[in-house]
Amino acid sequence: MPKNPPFSGVAKHVSIKGQHGKVIFLDPRRIRLLPNNPRGRSNEGFSPESLRGLAQGIKAVGQEMPVKVCVSTMSEYDAQLIDGERRTLACKLGEMLVACLVDETLDDTNMELLYVKAVVSNFQREGHNCIEKAEACQNMLALGMTAEEIGKSVGYSQFWVAQHLSLLRLSPSVQSLLITPPEVEKKKGELGRKKTSMLSFQIGIMLVNLPAEIQEKAVERVISENMSDLEARRMIRNIKRDKEVSSSLKVKQRARPGRMFDSLRSLVGRSTQAFGIYLDMHPQEIATMVASQDIVDREELSKQIHLLTGCLNDIAERVKGKKPKR
Repeated sequence: MPKNPPFSGVAKHVSIKGQHGKVIFLDPRRIRLLPNNPRGRSNEGFSPESLRGLAQGIKAVGQEMPVKVCVSTMSEYDAQLIDGERRTLACKLGEMLVACLVDETLDDTNMELLYVKAVVSNFQREGHNCIEKAEACQNMLALGMTAEEIGKSVGYSQFWVAQHLSLLRLSPSVQSLLITPPEVEKKKGELGRKKTSMLSFQIGIMLVNLPAEIQEKAVERVISENMSDLEARRMIRNIKRDKEVSSSLKVKQRARPGRMFDSLRSLVGRSTQAFGIYLDMHPQEIATMVASQDIVDREELSKQIHLLTGCLNDIAERVKGKKPKR
């Protein structure tokens, strides 16, 4: 692709009619941006420093990938942006025309459809934090889509959508920690992945049903003690047992200890029988069972099993009369 030509003076009108499927250069000042960007304009990629760096790169070697635009019905614009806001803003900052791939089958009279297309395009790339994904899902819900439809649109399961939406129940200060890079080297989680934010997605999920004040106290301890995810999960489970949010359950346990013990023993027995089916399966049978499943669903199930294992270990320690390590 040739280097982006510079622009100067007043932006001139350029018609995109008859340019469907072609890449043309347009003045970024006459391209209408989407009202809501799926990436979120608070993202580091939209910082002045990041945009300046991108502008310098485009000016030096050209624009590697065109932005996607469609027809604009507004006279002050030549096109409506679908995907590529950072490149558009960088070209505007660097006073260059922006390379655009034209789609004449769409226009700005259906902004809902354009937003969904923008989300799909953005989610195919890395760099989105979980709150950006949650807000994108929330915006699509507001457009009348169901969680199932959202999942199919972005290539994830309905469970994935529900989990991300639940993060919006966290307090604003806790949400901010899910998008803030760690200031110090963090411990690896039990799955061997280093944290990319002050607070991991899985810990955020565990906190959603706690009151905001307890959420904030919990994450303060997670960060101050530089906890791994395993340590944090144990601590949060203990908080749920020890705080008032679990008081009604504790009353029942004190009132009918024998009945609760029998109930627990029965539950363990039924669960052992149910899981025994899978434990008795040959490894190749397990492999065949999961082979046809989506990788995202498999990873989600694996995480839930790891989480269940930790919960069962804690219960086992308490049954023996020991208090689990925090």
